[in-house]
Amino acid sequence: GAGSPFGGFGMNLDDLFSDLFAQALQVEVELSFIEAVRGCTKRVRWQTPNDPRPREVELAIPPGVDDGMQLKAPGQGPARGRGRPPADLHILLRVQEHPTFLRSGLDLHIVQPIRLIDALLGAKVAVPTLDGNADVAVSPGTQPADRVVLRGAGVRADGGGAGDLYVHWDVVLPDAGLLSKERAALLRELFADQPLPPAGRRRRGALAQTVERLLKRHG
Repeated sequence: GAGSPFGGFGMNLDDLFSDLFAQALQVEVELSFIEAVRGCTKRVRWQTPNDPRPREVELAIPPGVDDGMQLKAPGQGPARGRGRPPADLHILLRVQEHPTFLRSGLDLHIVQPIRLIDALLGAKVAVPTLDGNADVAVSPGTQPADRVVLRGAGVRADGGGAGDLYVHWDVVLPDAGLLSKERAALLRELFADQPLPPAGRRRRGALAQTVERLLKRHG
């Protein structure tokens, strides 16, 4: 019969397509947010159409990986025939979102609700971090959307270095329906002459100065 058109290269047609498929094999691995941040070990199962037997390999996922990153396991992919070593296995990482932290590279962001009185007068607030709660100071006169940065409290990269944790304050107003008429009247009196900056600008500390002045007046 006619010889293979690829015979001159020492490879038949089946070997060629098998080799091309092996080189292109990629599997997806889903990680939880914490698994991606901390690193973990995952067992990955895969198979190919021309070899339906399931294969399994154990992978060490380094800390600090992120969604969409790709890893390569050398020699852990499909066999390529004719005595050649197995192909590499390419792993596409899919990382689940976290209910508390929003990730941007190695940095983390969190929206922390605080009471109006804490924003006005300052306080210590327990803020979640990757290593548990941390007591973070709320400065007097904190405005909505102000933030503080906890240096080095973000994601730790494999090989050194770490991102930061950005804490965005969300000032929660008290439920007006819970205020008695007397307390509502007192609040109106306290804040009747609160200065406001022009539209489109924000003046830091204005609330703290107003509260301090009014407290002295009613002390």
